[in-house]
Amino acid sequence: MFHIEWSTTYAKQAEIKDYLKNVAGKYELYSKAKFFHRVESATWDESNRDWKVVVQDLRRNEIKEIRYDIM
Repeated sequence: MFHIEWSTTYAKQAEIKDYLKNVAGKYELYSKAKFFHRVESATWDESNRDWKVVVQDLRRNEIKEIRYDIM
């Protein structure tokens, strides 16, 4: 885990953004993230015990349904 020495009690946006970018790089989260997508809905499916997430791909203007165990 990262130990952060923030410059002030309430860090500014740029400092928080740099921190989050470092975390995403260290844990290779960019390859797992979906950019240019909008979540239209997220519904827990009790019978399948998973999340049904409907997203819109903003570049292709397509709607997709994706299933996740955790969210």
